[in-house]
Amino acid sequence: MKIGDQVHKYRKLKKWTLGELGERSGLAPSTLCDAENGRSALSVKSLEKIADALGIDLEYLFKKE
Repeated sequence: MKIGDQVHKYRKLKKWTLGELGERSGLAPSTLCDAENGRSALSVKSLEKIADALGIDLEYLFKKE
């Protein structure tokens, strides 16, 4: 599973829109959309913001489930 897939999975578990995750993480919804769809990569700093917003450890975004 790709990192974008993991972000999507955890966002959907929270029942959040891209906008909601964007507000909580400080990242633009368009950036999150591109990452979830594999059109762009995220920096570690951005991944940390996403993990913090989702309330998960960063390592969960790297799991190959």
